[in-house]
Amino acid sequence: MSKHQHDHHHGHAHDHRHDEHAHDHDHAHEGEELEPGELPVITLVDEDGVSRDFIVWDNFEVTSVQYLLLEPAEPDEGEEGAWFFRVDTDADGHQTVTPVTDDEEAERVRQAWEELNAGD
Repeated sequence: MSKHQHDHHHGHAHDHRHDEHAHDHDHAHEGEELEPGELPVITLVDEDGVSRDFIVWDNFEVTSVQYLLLEPAEPDEGEEGAWFFRVDTDADGHQTVTPVTDDEEAERVRQAWEELNAGD
């Protein structure tokens, strides 16, 4: 998968408390759920210069590494659900957002995310 640059195009400020916008595609939530239009959106630019908007469902840390749970704002055919992305900072301080493709890392991040949201 290609590496993405992280452009900060947050349309509006949101408090990133995990209990406010935890999202699990496997079951319906009790009570009121945030609509995608109320969640922050970031624009990622791949190495070919193609930009895509992603809905930010969650923003959290695992072992001091920042991760995002992102869902394509306009998914391509066959692209369903949200994926975990790792936020890396290079030597110049620029942030890049990379899809988590390593199975071991993805499982570790998924388990940590589920623990963070277990109280919801």
